[in-house]
Amino acid sequence: MPYHHPFMLADRINQLDHMTRGRTMFGVGPGALVSDAMMMGIDPARQRDMMDEALGVIVRLLRGREP
Repeated sequence: MPYHHPFMLADRINQLDHMTRGRTMFGVGPGALVSDAMMMGIDPARQRDMMDEALGVIVRLLRGREP
């Protein structure tokens, strides 16, 4: 999740849920490889915190509580 913008990810999940008629299961993770984070300029030690922050925003977006 640290590699994606929360709004864009929520939009993609919402579209997928619509296309599958409610059968989408949304799972998240902080990213697996330290080298990927380093290439994106992200401190690997912050990946879980970034995931948690993004997940909070995504949940609010999907519930309709975030404009």
